[in-house]
Amino acid sequence: MWGSLADRKGRKLMLLRASLGMAIAILLQAFATHVWQLFLLRGIMGLTSGYIPNAMALVASQVPRERSGWALSTLSTAQISGVIGGPLMGGFVADHIGLRAVFLITAMLLVVSFLVTLFLIKEGVRPVIRKSERLSGKAVFASLPYPALVISLFFTTMVIQLCNGSISPILALFIKSMMPDSNN
Repeated sequence: MWGSLADRKGRKLMLLRASLGMAIAILLQAFATHVWQLFLLRGIMGLTSGYIPNAMALVASQVPRERSGWALSTLSTAQISGVIGGPLMGGFVADHIGLRAVFLITAMLLVVSFLVTLFLIKEGVRPVIRKSERLSGKAVFASLPYPALVISLFFTTMVIQLCNGSISPILALFIKSMMPDSNN
C-alpha cells in the first residue's frame, strides 16, 4: 500500500508520513494508562511506519548506479546500528529517568528525523508511471532473474529482525531472573 503510494506521490512524502506518524503514536504511548491503549497505539505505529523501506527505495532511485552498493550498505549499517543501540539507549533512559521518558525522547528523535527529512532530503524527478504500465506483484516477481535470491533474502532478513526484536522485550526480565535478591 505505502510502496504504491510512494510510486505515485513520492518517497519523501512517505518518509515524512512514517516519521511523523510514528512520532505521534509513540508520544501518545507515553500517556497510555491502560494496556489496550498501548496495544492500539502500537498497532497505529505499525500502520504508519515504513521509513526504512522507503529510504532504501529513495537511495536506490536517486544515487548513481556505481555508488548504489555503497549507499545502500551505509543505510543498512545505520539500520542495524539502531536495532542494536536502541535497546541500550532505551534501557539507559528508563533506568536513569523513567519508563515514560523513553517514549518522550523517542518521539522527539522521530520529530528530529521528520525535520531532517523535510528540510535536508531532496527527491529528484521521478518518472511518471501510468496505472496501465504498472506491473502486478506477480509480474514483478516473474521478471526477477534470481527469484530464489529474493525469497531467501526475504526469509533470512525477516528471521534476523525477528531474532533481534525477540530479545529486547524480555532482556530486563531475564536479567532480573538472574539476580533474585534484587528489588529492581
